[in-house]
Amino acid sequence: MILGLGWENWARLGGWLAIGFIIYFGYSVKHSKLSKGQVVIPKDPPGDGLH
Repeated sequence: MILGLGWENWARLGGWLAIGFIIYFGYSVKHSKLSKGQVVIPKDPPGDGLH
């Protein structure tokens, strides 16, 4: 069914995907702790005794 869509719909999908990627990566670059010089050392989660 989805393959039968016209090229206009595929172009619209591509446009929205591009906008989404720009927002996603733009936000992540701006709010990255690594770019601010902060090093985050994760703590080990408490084990359940199985590992």
